[in-house]
Amino acid sequence: MKDPPGGFSSQEKTVSLKKEPRLSLGITIAGGRDCRSRLPVYITSVQPVGCLHRDGTIKRGDVLLSINGVDLTQLTYNEAVSVLKAQTAQSQVVLRVIQTISEDSEEESEAANKDELDPVDDPRDDTLNWTPLWTRWLGLPSNMHWCRDIVLQKTNNESWGFSIVGGYEESHGQQPFFIKTIVPGTPAHFDGRLKCGDEIVAVNGATTVGMNNSSLIPMLKLQKNKVTLTVVSWPGSLV
Repeated sequence: MKDPPGGFSSQEKTVSLKKEPRLSLGITIAGGRDCRSRLPVYITSVQPVGCLHRDGTIKRGDVLLSINGVDLTQLTYNEAVSVLKAQTAQSQVVLRVIQTISEDSEEESEAANKDELDPVDDPRDDTLNWTPLWTRWLGLPSNMHWCRDIVLQKTNNESWGFSIVGGYEESHGQQPFFIKTIVPGTPAHFDGRLKCGDEIVAVNGATTVGMNNSSLIPMLKLQKNKVTLTVVSWPGSLV
């Protein structure tokens, strides 16, 4: 577990409802561990016809943790839909979600409220097309990140072929390390898996938390023939 970067945090919310078994929760969802960025399942809309809208606690963008004690954080989209439908058929529903918070949450919230008030030609299209700002994901606890290892190899003294931004700064605290650029004709480029905007969370199994830019760069240069980068890929990027 590592703390979210400076300016980002999260809070857990629990809603307990008694409802008619046939009454819908009134939410639409997206994400799932089978989507491209392996996102957890999150709420894309809270419809005005369901019981969750009347309660008012659950908001668009909240990440689903569990329903009636059934974990939702590692499910694919279809698995989550099946579990939600089965549990919603009960008269008692306990829903746990996590809300990510950032310094620009207020501006985003105001924009979201405006979107909900503005008429659209087809609300269903608006719901299907809505996605959270990429910075929302930075506030998630690290145990909800989908990390993958990328092993790069080389045979000479050439660079690995990528530049980075981020790291610890006294004025801003701990910021994530992001891939800024990929240089054509280098190991990172030929491998093809590393993308601009990927977050580096570990190098050869050693966490990058607490490191600054001037310490990580020499560490990467010391790796002569092989390096293992543990990265998280969020939809959208900083660079």
